[in-house]
Amino acid sequence: MKNYIKILTLFIALIATIPSYTQDDYEEKIEVLKAQKEKITEQEKEALKQEVKDINKRLERGDISEEEADVLKETAAKKRALNIENRLAIVQNQIDLLERNRGKILVL
Repeated sequence: MKNYIKILTLFIALIATIPSYTQDDYEEKIEVLKAQKEKITEQEKEALKQEVKDINKRLERGDISEEEADVLKETAAKKRALNIENRLAIVQNQIDLLERNRGKILVL
């Protein structure tokens, strides 16, 4: 009987501490996602810089004309801007979902 009470007490104590762990866990996930949002813009800007460098090298070698280079640069800039917009929206949706449900989301 004493063992039963000890086990039951331990079980209740464990259950009582689980919600605090899950709350900290989801808040931690939100902080990671917010940091990820900052990195997204940096990553895409860096990728655009690299693309522009590559286009400029092709222009210097004479592989493409100045007009083609301008078009390629504009296309790359639009693509990267859309990437930033879409990736930020995805991360923001994840943050909103976690906040709205306090970290309790259904997994299929």
